[in-house]
Amino acid sequence: MDDTERDREKRRSALGLMLILLLIFVFVPLLTSTAWVVRNVQDVTTADELASADFPSGLIRIKRDLFSFYPGRLYSPEELESGTIQASDPHAADRKTVSCATCRIVLHLKAGQVYGINGDSATYAQKIWVDGNVLSKVGTVSETADGFVPKTCNYTIYFTAGEKPTVIVMQRSNFVHAYGDFFEVILGPADQITAFINERLLRLELVFGAMFTASVFFLTASLFFESKKELLYFSAACILVAIRSSFVSPKPIMVLFPNLNWYLGHKIECCSLLLAAYFLQLFYNAVFRGVVPKAVQYAGHAITGTCFCIYLLLPSRIYTEMTSWISYLIAIYFLVFLIVLLIGVFRRRSTVCTRGNMIVLLGGAISICLGLLDVLRYRHAADINLMQTGLLILVYVVMLGIMLRMRETELALAEASKREEAILERNHELRQLDNIRTSFLADISHEMRTPLTVMSSYAGLTKMQIKGGKVDTGTLENLDIIQHEAVRLGTMTEQIKLSSVRQEQQHQETLCDLNRMLEEVSRFCAPICAKNNNRIGLKLSPASIQVRVIEDTIFQVLYNLITNANRHSHDSSIMLSDTIADGFAQVRVTDHGTGMDENTMANAFNRGFSPDGSSGLGLPLCKIIIEEHGGTIKIESTPGKGTEILFTIPLTEEASHEYPADSGR
Repeated sequence: MDDTERDREKRRSALGLMLILLLIFVFVPLLTSTAWVVRNVQDVTTADELASADFPSGLIRIKRDLFSFYPGRLYSPEELESGTIQASDPHAADRKTVSCATCRIVLHLKAGQVYGINGDSATYAQKIWVDGNVLSKVGTVSETADGFVPKTCNYTIYFTAGEKPTVIVMQRSNFVHAYGDFFEVILGPADQITAFINERLLRLELVFGAMFTASVFFLTASLFFESKKELLYFSAACILVAIRSSFVSPKPIMVLFPNLNWYLGHKIECCSLLLAAYFLQLFYNAVFRGVVPKAVQYAGHAITGTCFCIYLLLPSRIYTEMTSWISYLIAIYFLVFLIVLLIGVFRRRSTVCTRGNMIVLLGGAISICLGLLDVLRYRHAADINLMQTGLLILVYVVMLGIMLRMRETELALAEASKREEAILERNHELRQLDNIRTSFLADISHEMRTPLTVMSSYAGLTKMQIKGGKVDTGTLENLDIIQHEAVRLGTMTEQIKLSSVRQEQQHQETLCDLNRMLEEVSRFCAPICAKNNNRIGLKLSPASIQVRVIEDTIFQVLYNLITNANRHSHDSSIMLSDTIADGFAQVRVTDHGTGMDENTMANAFNRGFSPDGSSGLGLPLCKIIIEEHGGTIKIESTPGKGTEILFTIPLTEEASHEYPADSGR
């Protein structure tokens, strides 16, 4: 992956993180606040506030302190009108011991105006009178457990205010829940109450729809990915959160099942949340396999199993009393789980810290923190469900994580494809070189056979003459022929060698645009030059300059020349330029640094010579490369003013025809 692609991937990751933050700061307030749907929901806690409430402009939330409270008995409106029954202080009664009670409130409302009352009866049976008329009956109220029938319901009643003060009487019974606290009620004009109810339902329907869709998505995705377990676990967590969202206030499940048994509904509500947390734990164990110790995982299994049995087997009066402790236990476990997970990821960051995994881990940390806040706020804000909001954020984060994983896989495949192409190209070059070698050996075998035969024949003849004592001028002629053939053999060998080298270079050389190469090397060297506060300038030929070179070696020449210039310059500029003259491309690297004296210029291309303590190999290597390409290199420098190094490369045959030798371009 090149620098441009890396920058692009960083920008994509940053954009994904910004979207996560947007979800947190927008959707958390949107989905957790009960007041966002109606601008003016006024909390009323005193009689004076109630008397001054402005109904036409909003709704009021009436706290229990404003009701006349009669614990332990169920009184009818007629009995309360007699004036012989004294109300009690609602704070004086122990809510664990109050299984039934009557509440009464008198309101001064605008005559002829239609009003609405909205509230919850999550753990009660309830009966409501308005001005002596029964307008709501949920379950069966009773002063004893035998006649009591609970029902889960979010109720709404409407009435028209008369000339006299409006009297509201509520009978409530509770023999199934450990805590008998009465829920607040919302009072206001009928149209605003209706809007309030519809928008609360819309909020939960949004959560349900999003979680259900996410569950189906991850279930389907598990069919196409190898990481099947983690996707199945997350799908299960999503559907369980969707189920629970339909059982919490205002209980949209009652639209489908108006006669739902209270015990069944309450157990489903409690168990679905517990199991959703459990499947989230399994999901993170699967994503970060081997990171969380087995002991911590087994502790999660044990806690979930124990709590599930408590909810499933024990009576509601008992497990509702234990719910707070169960919530704290699960919150502490997930806090420990998160800390252990973060430590484990840090220790194994070299293997597990991919972008996708880190995004998923961030989403998990957010959802766990929101879940902890949910536990801490539950008693004071039961209608605020931070955990399901955290799960919504986590759904998006996991989707983003999957996309990042797919992107990482795509990049890995692309990189593998490039490597495969490079290997195939290299194999092709090796096959060509092997053919060159084979051809070279064949040429040697064929071309050397004649001179070797001549040399062998005349050597044998000379030996016979010497052995027979018949050395004469013919013997000397024989030796001259042997010497001549030996020289011819040496020349022939050198020619074959040069021919082989040219053929090899011909297969390695490629057609390159010199302007593009200068642009690439300037980008590559810019960060290096920035360390000395130098900048690289370009002065390129207006037309493309095509040369046939071994690109990597010319790039190395330019790199060496630029880094040399940078080493001897500070707070200055290094200029790269190219022109065409006399059938050659001319490249200049000019700096305004310390320059060279005459001795340094004379020895600059000698191997090992270095006045500044460097290796002394850079410039000699540049000279060898340029000369192998058929070009020249020279230095012009003035001490204290700077240095210019000029090298030339032959143009391609086509470029030579396009730019005549005297063009001077």
